[in-house]
Amino acid sequence: MGTRKKFPPYIPAGPGAVQQEGVTVPRFFFNYREGGEYTLDRLGVEFETFELAYLDAFDAAREMWPEIMDRRVDPRICGFDIVNSEGIVVALVNFGEVLENCTRGRPVTAGKILVSCSEAVDNAHRARRMLSEFQEQIDQTRRQLATVQRLVGQLPHSFQRADSTCDANGAASASVNRT
Repeated sequence: MGTRKKFPPYIPAGPGAVQQEGVTVPRFFFNYREGGEYTLDRLGVEFETFELAYLDAFDAAREMWPEIMDRRVDPRICGFDIVNSEGIVVALVNFGEVLENCTRGRPVTAGKILVSCSEAVDNAHRARRMLSEFQEQIDQTRRQLATVQRLVGQLPHSFQRADSTCDANGAASASVNRT
């Protein structure tokens, strides 16, 4: 299990800080990570405290979680790097931390996550195997159909129609009409 970082109680105001009523309000930037991709927040947002910035990033992650899932991306590889106006990363908000919040108070253990991931992987392997088997059946049916078409093409043209019937034992017999 990951360790929580202790964040500084005071973030010094840098060039992005704004003076409001004699109080310097720091600006924070939420740079977005998704796997190996990194998107810089060039505007930033002003917050009175670091804690408010962290909570806002956490809420944004919770709101983004379903959208990320809709794109079929694992939200656990996503996150925000909260950067102060001096360009220093002051906190990391991994979207995986939002998972517990998304369960509406039901505790989620690492074991449950591993089991769910394991089941998803097993289902994917099973689906691939079944798709492969289905494709093989289609290929076999196509080969058999090609054989039948080839054999029908070899029949003399004098056979126009064959009427098939079955006897009491289910054996097929055919009577051929010749012209």
